[in-house]
Amino acid sequence: MSNIYHDESAPLWLHIMGGILGAIAVLALLWFAYGEYQERKAQRAIIQMQQQMQAERAQSHQRRLEIERMKIQEQQRQERQRQLSSPECRFWTNHYRKNMTQSNLDKMMEYCPE
Repeated sequence: MSNIYHDESAPLWLHIMGGILGAIAVLALLWFAYGEYQERKAQRAIIQMQQQMQAERAQSHQRRLEIERMKIQEQQRQERQRQLSSPECRFWTNHYRKNMTQSNLDKMMEYCPE
């Protein structure tokens, strides 16, 4: 009966050396595969960080736009309030209330914002 693991034609040290070389080859493949895995994992992390930074920049930009819009609205409100409290606007508003003519309305519209 022949032994599957040990062939009498090859010396024992050759079988042992073949096993060691096979183990080294398997370890080298595992090391390479682990390196590839780590590289892909790092690339995914970099992409995720880039996407997160891009989203944060977009949010920051939106906040700046919203703040700018609010500033413009406040300036417009203040300007409107300034116009409404101007002597000309008050005069023509009072004058129109007393004498409701088209010319008084036109003057009131000219000096008072809508």
